[in-house]
Amino acid sequence: MSSHWIVTADGMPHYLSGYDMAQNKYSIEVIAHAGAQINRFTGHCIRPYSVVEHQLLCADIAERLSLPLAVQLACLMHDAHEVFVGDCSSPVKWELGQAWERLESAHENALRRHFGLTATFAAHRGQIKAIDRSEE
Repeated sequence: MSSHWIVTADGMPHYLSGYDMAQNKYSIEVIAHAGAQINRFTGHCIRPYSVVEHQLLCADIAERLSLPLAVQLACLMHDAHEVFVGDCSSPVKWELGQAWERLESAHENALRRHFGLTATFAAHRGQIKAIDRSEE
């Protein structure tokens, strides 16, 4: 099975599926660059509202709640996968169903492993999701 891939802002390939995903490299600079250009809510906002702006606001909320630094970092990174798979509105995700879930979760999990956040996301899933939703 051949992998599908994209070229990231730093000129590197990023594999979207298959065994080649093990070759993916992750950098904060690439995530920040792409995330700053992706609008949330499929662009249906009064003003441009980027994935990165949302992530920063979530991290700020976690800081104001005096949550541990690892949780603040998890809030900052909770949508990082969207720079590789895009940001779909929830109704589109529901329509796509399991196909979307498989694609998105593969990239979420790879990023969490890379940044050492797997345990933090597991232990604080409810808090992170509540912050994510409160910011919307």
